[in-house]
Amino acid sequence: MKMEDVKDLSKEKLLGMMGFRRSSAARRWLGASALFGAGLLVGAGLALLVAPHTGREVRKTIAHRFRRMKRRSSVAAAVLPLRH
Repeated sequence: MKMEDVKDLSKEKLLGMMGFRRSSAARRWLGASALFGAGLLVGAGLALLVAPHTGREVRKTIAHRFRRMKRRSSVAAAVLPLRH
C-alpha cells in the first residue's frame, strides 16, 4: 500500500482494516441499558436470597413505620405554631 492510498482512507475504512467498527450512540445506549437491567435482576435475586425477613414481615414493618411517621407528623403539625 502506498502513502497516497493511506491518505485517501476514511476513518471507517481504516477502522475496518484494523478490525474495529464505529458504533452508533443508540447501540451503545442499548448495550448499557441491557447491562443495567441485568444488574438489576441479579441484585434483586441476591436480595431475595439473603433477605432476613419474609415479604409479609417487610410489608408489615413498612406499614407500621408509615403509620408511626404519619402520627408523629400530625402531632408535630398540631404543636408547631403556624407562620403567616
